[in-house]
Amino acid sequence: MLRYRRGDRGAAAVEFALILPVLMLIVIGIIEYGYYFSREISVTNAALVGARSFAVGNSAVDAKAAAALAASVDPSYVTVPGTACSGGNSVTVTISKPYASLTGFPIPLPATLNSMGTARCES
Repeated sequence: MLRYRRGDRGAAAVEFALILPVLMLIVIGIIEYGYYFSREISVTNAALVGARSFAVGNSAVDAKAAAALAASVDPSYVTVPGTACSGGNSVTVTISKPYASLTGFPIPLPATLNSMGTARCES
């Protein structure tokens, strides 16, 4: 076995201390971007649910409630068209929700989650 020289005793600890901040930034970035994309998919799904609800039931109140329930958002973030749905037309529901960071680190992500869902009206 090789014996360590006197100056090599703390080298591993120093190297770990130097690389730890970089590793933590990478892990936090992965977590934050994963959370962002998860919320984005949820809001997109909610817009599709709201559009489908409006296309079938022709009720703006039901469409807002369905979209808000699907993504756990405030119904005031959901925008539905003011016109009635008629056969053959399509309806678009828009959701614009502020994004709250999970970790609080200043990672460059959009401040709002915007999504649109479109469904064809049924007669």
